[in-house]
Amino acid sequence: MDPAPANPDLLPVLEEFGGEPGLASLMDDLMEIMLKNPPLRPFFIDTKLDRVKRQLVE
Repeated sequence: MDPAPANPDLLPVLEEFGGEPGLASLMDDLMEIMLKNPPLRPFFIDTKLDRVKRQLVE
């Protein structure tokens, strides 16, 4: 997996998040928040959450 941004000028932003591990942690938090939100929760029924998170990190 290569989480480098499509625009190389954004690489410092990725590094501010702690690179791939930091971005993965941020996506863990985001997924937790979304799953606790009743209006958003139905969008994730029958969804492979690990796959969604992986795609967000990529």
